Amino acid sequence: MATTNVFFISIPNIKDNCLIDTNVSDKTLKISLRTCEETYTQELLGRSLYIALKTGVTNNTLTNYQRTLLEDYLIPYEYATIEVLAFYDMLLKISQAGINVTTPDHTQQKTKDELLTLRKHKERNANFYAGLTKDYIIENLQYFPEYSYIAKGLVPRKFGNSGFFLDEADFSKDDEYNRRRAENRYEESL
Repeated sequence: MATTNVFFISIPNIKDNCLIDTNVSDKTLKISLRTCEETYTQELLGRSLYIALKTGVTNNTLTNYQRTLLEDYLIPYEYATIEVLAFYDMLLKISQAGINVTTPDHTQQKTKDELLTLRKHKERNANFYAGLTKDYIIENLQYFPEYSYIAKGLVPRKFGNSGFFLDEADFSKDDEYNRRRAENRYEESL
């Protein structure tokens, strides 16, 4: 696909809009961004809609509905997902000597319980935006025919409004969470 090196968000925007420190290398963030878009975003949208949006970005031919989907829904979803992925991508380093955990100087390491609590909060945030994204697409399905089109590759996830970071047994809880979306949009409480 010719749009492989085109991303919906940039590395500087990730650093400006996430809790990721500016000292994190661009290489590390690009790995998280690539994983986010090529795996999670593509699975959320399905391959056909994902390619249509990438092509629209590349050729500057996005429709108003596509632009709204991208700017108001996908970009917040990707910021939240990248923060979840950062827990894994920035914690470990793989080298010839083995797999190592990084421990930077002048920082206080959090306990495992504190990290799990924070990760769970970030996962819920990503799920919230996944639900908003799917709702917007479904409410405007006539403008996103690619969403229903089954092409070779990934088919969009159609179960409820659940996100990607919950166990299957937890989907109903995520649906309840996303039902509150209209009143709490962009003002999610803990």
